[in-house]
Amino acid sequence: MNIILAYFEDMVNIPDGLEKVICDFANELTLRGHRITIVDFDSKQGRPAHPLLETVPVINLQTKPRLKKTRQEKIVRECYRLFGRAAVRSWIAGYKRKHGVSRFSTVVKEIQPDVIVSFETMTSAEICREKIDVPLVSSLQNEPHACCDCLPKSEMQALEKSCVVHVLMESFVNIAHRLIKNPNIVYIPNALPQCGSPAKLDGNKEVYRIINVARLNKKQKRQEILIKAFNNLAKRYPHWIVEIWGGDTSGYKKELQSMIENAHLENQIFLKGVTHHVDEVYAQADIFAFPSKFEGFGLSLGEAMSAGLPAVGFRSCAAVNELIKNGKNGLLAEDGVDSFAQALETLMKNQETRVRMGKAAHESMKAYSPKNVWDQWEVLLQDIVEKAKNTAVNN
Repeated sequence: MNIILAYFEDMVNIPDGLEKVICDFANELTLRGHRITIVDFDSKQGRPAHPLLETVPVINLQTKPRLKKTRQEKIVRECYRLFGRAAVRSWIAGYKRKHGVSRFSTVVKEIQPDVIVSFETMTSAEICREKIDVPLVSSLQNEPHACCDCLPKSEMQALEKSCVVHVLMESFVNIAHRLIKNPNIVYIPNALPQCGSPAKLDGNKEVYRIINVARLNKKQKRQEILIKAFNNLAKRYPHWIVEIWGGDTSGYKKELQSMIENAHLENQIFLKGVTHHVDEVYAQADIFAFPSKFEGFGLSLGEAMSAGLPAVGFRSCAAVNELIKNGKNGLLAEDGVDSFAQALETLMKNQETRVRMGKAAHESMKAYSPKNVWDQWEVLLQDIVEKAKNTAVNN
């Protein structure tokens, strides 16, 4: 198959989960003999931050990389903000069309793909706007409400026109059916690398580690909750530390660092930045703390659990509350600092519980093995392509 993976956003120097999913997708299907092209809209030149086979081309639609918005454009954008999220997204879409996204139809003519997989609703809308006669799969990489809330009409229509809408959790299928007028909604989870030797949680250690791996983000990832929760426990557990791993694009790091300093926890809580050796981080940890408000899947959570770490998350967080089976492979807390601290302490004070839940976490993530997941994607895409060919012949 000849497949375009479309994501009209930045990918260079962006080490986040969605960008990793796209690169993994491209790598795996390339190794299976398919022709994959990634098309993005990037402010920088170069290859994605995550490992990507050299044989996979990346086409940047932005006509002038490092393009800066003019003062007038910034003023107009701020005016649009007064009218809500849908208005802002409409402005951003227009801005991207002006600066290169409209070239996508030319790229399609050159590549002649059998199918296009879009990883963002605005991207799907721009593909539909160009009236490209290629089957489109729109992948919702977050909880459906988070993806569909206050969308411009063009983006919702693109989801309705897609030949398939893809979601990441089984429970999301019914939610998506309620939100999107499209009968073809399929569930395929993210692929998780399978750790052969889980983290060693038994034995005495000089230092025990609680880790969080995610981009620093106040609205969704909420690392401040972990800091506040650990502050309730730090004096009672002097041999425990917290390591928060992830890049910062919003200035949230300064706020988190200030919280750490005000609590006088500089010797127990550390903002570690980005790592390219996340397996080593998991291997040295004892608990994975994940205080997200919402998730599409929780890639780092799944990776940590596959590495044999018991996890703590919120019962109210979609996806997290499916990966974590409360009391079996981790703990689900009620939303709030105190409840999160109690769940952390349950694991911190009982090594036997950590070991038992860590083993269960490792086993439970085998259902998301890369082979299972990519087999599902391959079957889905082949089915879409075959149906499109049969339709063309019959017409």
